[in-house]
Amino acid sequence: MAERQTGSALFYGDAVTATGSTQLYPLGTKRDEEGKTYRYIKYSNGAVSSISGGLCGQKNPSDTVTEPTAWEVTCDISASHPDLVVGLLKSAPADGAFGWIQTAGVARLISNSDGNISKGDPLVWEAASDAGDCDQAANGTTERVCAIAAQDDDSTGATNPEQVYVLLILE
Repeated sequence: MAERQTGSALFYGDAVTATGSTQLYPLGTKRDEEGKTYRYIKYSNGAVSSISGGLCGQKNPSDTVTEPTAWEVTCDISASHPDLVVGLLKSAPADGAFGWIQTAGVARLISNSDGNISKGDPLVWEAASDAGDCDQAANGTTERVCAIAAQDDDSTGATNPEQVYVLLILE
């Protein structure tokens, strides 16, 4: 039996790069298009503005009692945690805006530009990141692997910010 696609641009009526101040769908809505998976989110700046192509994580409350808000995300790793990485921003939403993140499939992801990523490397949300950068997972890492590198990053600065093709594996 053929697998049924759970979403399409015709059904949703907006692009995966669209953002806005009005919530159009329930947070966490899953959308599959062209071999890629997306989730609908609310963005929160924290201390870091959003950047298209950057990783984002669930916003983590400052206290230890409250659970993270499902599908409210930030690029500010100090307001989240590397293990709470949930996807890749497909645009640069304003603080409080709604939009889509990519959670699975081939994508271009911002790397930390140090040239240590090789094709096939597992990647994590860089703990020292201020813009949603990824980095090669250290041997024996306990951090959540979010992607597999599909190419080397060459750190030449040919793109700004430096980006690398990856296979996202967060679904």
